[in-house]
Amino acid sequence: MHDSIVTLARQYDLGVFSAVILLILLFSLLRNIEKRHRTSSQLFGLLLVCILLQTSFDYLSWVWEDLPGQNARIANLTCNLILYLVTPLPAVTWLLYVHYQLFGSTRQLLRLSRLLAVLVAANAVLAALSVKTGWFFSVDLANNYQRGPLFILHILIPYGLLIVSFLMILRANTSTEPELNRALLVFIVPPLVGTIAQMIFYGLSLNGASITISALIVYLRIQNRGLSTDALTGTYNRRHFERIIQHKISRAGRESFSVIIADLNGFKQINDRFGHAAGDEALQQAVSLLRRTLRQDDLIARFGGDEFYILLDIQDDALLQEKVRRIEETFARHNAEAISPYPLSVSMGAAVYDAQKHLTAAKFLSFVDQLMYQDKSRRQVQLAKNKTLETTPH
Repeated sequence: MHDSIVTLARQYDLGVFSAVILLILLFSLLRNIEKRHRTSSQLFGLLLVCILLQTSFDYLSWVWEDLPGQNARIANLTCNLILYLVTPLPAVTWLLYVHYQLFGSTRQLLRLSRLLAVLVAANAVLAALSVKTGWFFSVDLANNYQRGPLFILHILIPYGLLIVSFLMILRANTSTEPELNRALLVFIVPPLVGTIAQMIFYGLSLNGASITISALIVYLRIQNRGLSTDALTGTYNRRHFERIIQHKISRAGRESFSVIIADLNGFKQINDRFGHAAGDEALQQAVSLLRRTLRQDDLIARFGGDEFYILLDIQDDALLQEKVRRIEETFARHNAEAISPYPLSVSMGAAVYDAQKHLTAAKFLSFVDQLMYQDKSRRQVQLAKNKTLETTPH
């Protein structure tokens, strides 16, 4: 009896610790949801709720263990049944969160959700049948909980999903966001450590506490991302870009990269003629057009008022110039559709980093910046020439 009380007290401490941390994270997340990160925040919030449910019923299943009476046995059976129902949910929501972080496609997310719903439903059916069959678990007439012969199948579902997410991160590994990679990859470590500890120390349940630590690690990464982004455009800021390009240069001998510097033409005139609100809208629209052309892994950072730096995993100059051409075409199509009362265009400089030259980040960016100003000068000369032709009598 004394051992049961000690175990329950231990579980209570871990349960309260986990619940408090999860509630703090959840309330903080709800208070700071931004429109451009709404789907990501909603998925992470759902993850926190699922972990909270698992942690709560994990503790409640210990509360009723070994207590006398039919009511205690029914409560024990009910809490364990709900625990088995919700156990896969944190891993399911985590896989959805990882998929959205890596690929950003809501259509693919819905398709994946349907597949995972089938898995959750299958687990739910087996868990419900276990009340009679004891496949996953059983609670005998003396109110003693026991694992069933198919318990390993139940455990393989969440851990299998965590391994799938781990492999997905490795496969879609993007060196433009190493901090994202590390945070996502580390998520699986605390649950694995907790499981090993449970196997060594029987009677100790660390599922809720370990996955709470994982959620805390990822949340800190979310907060750090907020410090690294530009509030107006949602792009990364200068500080983050400089940190990432230093990382890329340190790996330049193994994998090359490219940088495009894009400067919005006529930004001052837009502000002067249409107001600063229109200027802000022009910057946001320019970012939207850039993202329409770039890949998910390409990194955009706002350096100055109307200047954007783009980091790409392109190693061939011909491919890079093709990317520049496609950006110009995207802006041209936007202007042809006459969506805005002012035209949008960018002057660009682009270059592949040559590891053999051992340029510092500052020198390389200065070189690309010069290419951008050369492009801007050519545009101004061409514009002046066009105006002269328009005013010259035929």
